[in-house]
Amino acid sequence: MAEQLDAAVALEKKLQAQAALPAPAAGVPAAAGESGAPAAWKSFTPDQLAAIETARAADRAKGPLVRDPKGTYGLICRACAKPNSVDVSFCTGCSFPSQPEDVQRLPDNIFGLLVQGQDIGAVVRFRDASSIVFDDKYPVSANHLDVIPTEVYLDITVLGREHVPMLERLHELALEEFRLRKLPWLPATDPEDPAKPFDLAGLVTSGYNYPVSVKHLHLHAVLPPFKHEKVFQYPRWHSHAKVLRDLREKGKVQLYVQGNPEDDAEGAAEYQRAMDNSQRAKKMQEDFEAKQAAAAPAVAAEGDAAAAPAS
Repeated sequence: MAEQLDAAVALEKKLQAQAALPAPAAGVPAAAGESGAPAAWKSFTPDQLAAIETARAADRAKGPLVRDPKGTYGLICRACAKPNSVDVSFCTGCSFPSQPEDVQRLPDNIFGLLVQGQDIGAVVRFRDASSIVFDDKYPVSANHLDVIPTEVYLDITVLGREHVPMLERLHELALEEFRLRKLPWLPATDPEDPAKPFDLAGLVTSGYNYPVSVKHLHLHAVLPPFKHEKVFQYPRWHSHAKVLRDLREKGKVQLYVQGNPEDDAEGAAEYQRAMDNSQRAKKMQEDFEAKQAAAAPAVAAEGDAAAAPAS
């Protein structure tokens, strides 16, 4: 296990160097609500992009990668070092385009090391005997959580009806972490009905990927707005609501099949919901900032009046 972790850390440092990106300071976690992500690849200099292509050319020159049938492989982003499924054509963390030579062997289950108490560079927000909540290392928004059970389940295909309570708790733990962050732009009550609490679950995008890049079931819970639009891609993305519905009604998760009209329609609707929520959250932030800016002169005037000497 320790060797796997060392290999993963060494691989990430290697790819960061290839992309000419500064590595994050050791032992400095991102603050709650901050992404800690490297600079967007669209702002890379020509020399940085050339370095990536030089590294790819060197890997191509080595010949085809010989894969161990028992190993786990993924596309390692040359821009941000995020491991991705081999079935995607771009990094799901930063949207940087992938190439076949970006495939490398991964640790089989790096989240298992986290369960054992080892440091994998994750900022843990909550843990107990059955679950761990931590910041996604390659977030697609400023508030992107991963929630895992401490018991190992490879992915959503091994789940049954009996696992519904476990998944419901993973989801609620994520929502509770978002509530604890007390983001100033996020209302506590429904704007149209102050007697009701704000529907946080309706704003958050939650779900599971299949195929997976880490062989340990993990719920992604992402509070918009998102950094880019290449997120929650059908047919890999299965929403939390779909997974629960399938387990309750059929006893197992029905994986999406691209080309099936019903699946295509549901996948498109889920993606559109996420994009609509991203725009909604962005407007909520802008409205909050505008109100703060409008109130600033009055607050300053009150301060000046309080500081003025009595006549």
